[in-house]
Amino acid sequence: MENTDIISDHAQVNRTIKEERQCILNIIKEIKKTNYNPLLIQKKTILPDAIGDLAINYLLQMKILVLKTVEREDVPFIAKILGCKPITSLDHFQQDMMGSIDLVEEKLQLAQIKSLRIKTYVERSNVSKITSVAHSDHSVSMLLRSSSKLEFEEAARSVHDALFVIRYFVIERFRALCAGEAVSEIELSVHFSEYAQSLSGVDHYCIREFTEALEFTPCRLTANAD
Repeated sequence: MENTDIISDHAQVNRTIKEERQCILNIIKEIKKTNYNPLLIQKKTILPDAIGDLAINYLLQMKILVLKTVEREDVPFIAKILGCKPITSLDHFQQDMMGSIDLVEEKLQLAQIKSLRIKTYVERSNVSKITSVAHSDHSVSMLLRSSSKLEFEEAARSVHDALFVIRYFVIERFRALCAGEAVSEIELSVHFSEYAQSLSGVDHYCIREFTEALEFTPCRLTANAD
């Protein structure tokens, strides 16, 4: 980075290309020695062109599968499931950083998309499927479906919030969990309603009115949800 190479003739161009190929080939050979296969590469990095077609060609010739479509937010999850650790340098290619994969399949997925003109288009996308991983019992696949993008994002946000509640409850080992969405008001209204049945006169009416006031919040939340 921040280097400038001045090339004045074709001989220097050929020498530069040759040295570049040799440098890439040496890196691929070092990767081959470590028996890292397949290679999972983050999709969006500070150097988006760091993995070029030439490097991919050399890796394929050495029968090393490359998956370079891993999203940044999925890296910690994939590392945990595969039992590996993220690597940022060739010097870190060590056996204790490797994970375990038995089978990697790439399947073609077809999706039909209808436009406003009632014309159907077919979208093609490749899906990489990894099976027989080190910690398969630690992962669960969830499928969310919705009629619109807005509803899907809202459903995904709700699932994300629910998972984090469970995560903190399990990892942090909380002794108690305070429920939301007016659950406390509902529980109090049930107990006050039972208590009101044991009273008579003015006390009965006061406790009953207070119980109905507690039910206002959950009723309003339900109306907003509709």
